[in-house]
Amino acid sequence: MAKYILENRAMLNAIISACDEFGIHYTLFSDDWIIKLEKGSRTRFVYIYVFDINTQSSALIAQDKVALYQLLEREHIPAVPHILLSTIVAPDINESVLNGMYDKYGSVVVKPIRGGRGQSVAKFGAPEAAIQFMCESSEVAWAVSPFIEVDYEMRLVFYKDHLKLAYKKYDPVIIDGLKMFNSSLGAKLEPLNIEEIDEQLVGHSRKSMQAIGLAIGAVDVVFDASGNMSTLEINSGFSLEYYARISDECYRRTVEFYRQVVEEMFA
Repeated sequence: MAKYILENRAMLNAIISACDEFGIHYTLFSDDWIIKLEKGSRTRFVYIYVFDINTQSSALIAQDKVALYQLLEREHIPAVPHILLSTIVAPDINESVLNGMYDKYGSVVVKPIRGGRGQSVAKFGAPEAAIQFMCESSEVAWAVSPFIEVDYEMRLVFYKDHLKLAYKKYDPVIIDGLKMFNSSLGAKLEPLNIEEIDEQLVGHSRKSMQAIGLAIGAVDVVFDASGNMSTLEINSGFSLEYYARISDECYRRTVEFYRQVVEEMFA
């Protein structure tokens, strides 16, 4: 099961420190998972790991795997296909789409349209097993993707088109033949120097952000054995807690990132 870091959260400490530095009044709610920031006549909010910087539509598109894929495809940005199987208004699974994906790819991955942290994501080699899995779940809205043999995954964090942080995800946890690169499940992280990252990867990730109009977000890019890159997902709300715990330098970078965000929220 995916785990949240509950103690000594880097983001909370960084925001409080930034508020003290810039004269911003803060109030904590819901066990410190909601933060109200006030300075003069301006008020901003942070909800868990979501800053009220993105537009609502951009943030919701990022959360919707099918919508995200369609918009990236429209802009000719390589992305892992996510095809609609069911929605809350049309809950019956589209078996013809599912069968078509099997005919084309052999093995597929089904996952909820929304949500993350690797929850309710599973690989199947037969449509009947996938249908049973989805029908037995409490989830209603589903997407299907081709199974891709991923070599490793990269996360690039952007703020207003500028790359701020980056790290590689490797040594994934294997669950029923599916590589899970979620740090909350146990995958390892390798911090990267943003000045040394390949410009093609940076450009690809920046275009992914721009395609849905996100101002702040984390782009997850997967690479196959041949080095081909594809955007897997974009996170409008994302945790840097596991990254911050890699080293003192990673913690410093994390604090500086949140410091810049808080400062510019009231610039």
